[in-house]
Amino acid sequence: MESECRDKDSQPTGCHIGSWTAAATWPGRTCVELPYSPHCRSAWARITDAQVPTPPEWRGPGEPATSAR
Repeated sequence: MESECRDKDSQPTGCHIGSWTAAATWPGRTCVELPYSPHCRSAWARITDAQVPTPPEWRGPGEPATSAR
């Protein structure tokens, strides 16, 4: 992901326009999607209907976990 896109919302930056779902899974009743934007060359996670007691943690290759809080 480009450093200028890190920690930004895809809606105001316009990255959601033309994006497509590169991967999706449904662990239990939770939907986890990985949209990808060819224009911005970036991907982000979208979680819906989550029923978890604690927020998930995100990891990139070689990066420490980051809480979704």
